[in-house]
Amino acid sequence: MAFGKCRHLVCVIFGEHSNITNLGANAFKSCSALKSITLPDKLKVIERLVFTHCSALERIVCNKHLETIGEAAFQACSNLKFITLPDKLKVIEEKLFAGCTSLERVVCNKNLKTIGDGAFFLCSMLEDVQLASSSMFFGTTPFNLCDRLIELAAAAGFPSVLATCKGVPFNP
Repeated sequence: MAFGKCRHLVCVIFGEHSNITNLGANAFKSCSALKSITLPDKLKVIERLVFTHCSALERIVCNKHLETIGEAAFQACSNLKFITLPDKLKVIEEKLFAGCTSLERVVCNKNLKTIGDGAFFLCSMLEDVQLASSSMFFGTTPFNLCDRLIELAAAAGFPSVLATCKGVPFNP
């Protein structure tokens, strides 16, 4: 918990020559003033609960090398509105964005294969999820209580029944 509960930390920018490849569990947990983070270029792993309860977090800039984001890493980041997931990410872990009540849009990459249990649980403002893969495994109720979810825009070949949700919580 390197910076956990730092109540006055507002922004984190890693230098362009940073050699950090892993952010450990709980590293920035409950940094309630943290608004923006630019991840280091060489970062490959964000472990579980790293940014959980960073309630002011609005902006995350992911790098192209990021491969793993651990369970509940962004849980309860209630001001996060939009995220584009990096190309190397294959799994959205359990509860990754659970309780991100301002999250409106998520853009996934073509390599994403799994959306875990409750990944977007209680993302009450989520309206649009862009899926680039037609070969996808969904855990239990990944979009439970996403009452505004209108569209799962998906790659060709994705079952049409999932493409338009018409405001109904998505439970495959």
